Amino acid sequence: SYYFGGKEGLYKECLTRFGQERFEFAERMLASVDPHTLTTDDFRLRLTLFLSEFIEAHMREPEVSGILHREIASGSEILLEGISSIFIRHFEAIVRFLVIAQKKKILRQDLDPQIASGLLISGVVHLMRMEPMAKKTYQRSFFDPAQRGELARTTVALFLDGILIRDTDQNKKKISSTRQPSKNPVKTGGLS
Repeated sequence: SYYFGGKEGLYKECLTRFGQERFEFAERMLASVDPHTLTTDDFRLRLTLFLSEFIEAHMREPEVSGILHREIASGSEILLEGISSIFIRHFEAIVRFLVIAQKKKILRQDLDPQIASGLLISGVVHLMRMEPMAKKTYQRSFFDPAQRGELARTTVALFLDGILIRDTDQNKKKISSTRQPSKNPVKTGGLS
């Protein structure tokens, strides 16, 4: 920490590097997409790859991501002094990607891209922060590559498709709106 002028300088350097790497990947994967050629399948793939890398980076550097989340939650001056712009640019790359998809009529027009981006990222971040509890309770870990991939795929599916069953050629069953929840909930192994 001597080289960086103390612990605060070291934190700032680590967070700057981490944020810059996340921003560069988001820019390449999401914001630099050609809006004329973007398809629904390409949108889904890019979003999945982006989330997979986002999750991987947090699992690869848990100490740095832990510092980042603590600094954000505390409103720390370390984050606010110069490096918050990196994380804002990262977030704005996601927002721009959603705006492009709206213009291409891939996403609904009535959704606010900033709110949608915030929900997408905050949901994934929360699950990663709860990793130790999930591992202890459900024996599931995002340090396991299969679990990371499942988190990215499930998040994108929920984000884009929702959780309601829709009438399709494959599924013509009607779900009764009066169905009561089970009185005997089962421990499903989910993470929250």
